[in-house]
Amino acid sequence: MELQDDSFMDQENQKEHVSDEKVQMAWQLFASLEYQVQVADRKVQAVFGMNAFLVAAISLQNQQSFHILLQGGLNVNVVMDLFLKGCFIACVSIATWAAIRALRPRVKFKQADKSFPQNSLFYFGDIQGMSVKNFTDTFISLHNDEIVKQLLSQAQTIYKILTRKYALLHRSTLFLSIALIIWALLSVNKFLS
Repeated sequence: MELQDDSFMDQENQKEHVSDEKVQMAWQLFASLEYQVQVADRKVQAVFGMNAFLVAAISLQNQQSFHILLQGGLNVNVVMDLFLKGCFIACVSIATWAAIRALRPRVKFKQADKSFPQNSLFYFGDIQGMSVKNFTDTFISLHNDEIVKQLLSQAQTIYKILTRKYALLHRSTLFLSIALIIWALLSVNKFLS
């Protein structure tokens, strides 16, 4: 019976003892995901730049009021031009809206896991609500296993944010690409008319 108790205690000690290497690996994962958030935000900025370019490019085309277009009569080129411009505006609008949402994606989280403390020591929103003394005392008293659990919990949260952010970025670039094709078709239609 004593042998069984010793093996159980060894298993418990192994579970509680987390090496410094595991802490380093968890930190590297956390830092990598934080960097990927910055990269995604830079890509969103590029989408905004491309949207601005396309809007400027279409505004430089010879624009006529709808009243003047109707005076000249509706023909295939005029109808095609109006249709393509409507599609263009819709695509640019969707791309812009998706890019705006990608900057601050809403992510639904399941009810908080009861095994983790309410406040994360690796999330600025939780840290700002703590006093300096409470934060430093709590941080210094953390054991390696608690550090790894908090880092991995925060890494999973960032992963969910990144997943949503990249889905919105994908939607934005897809509609931006369609708008670019429509812009080319508008240019060809203008040349043919």
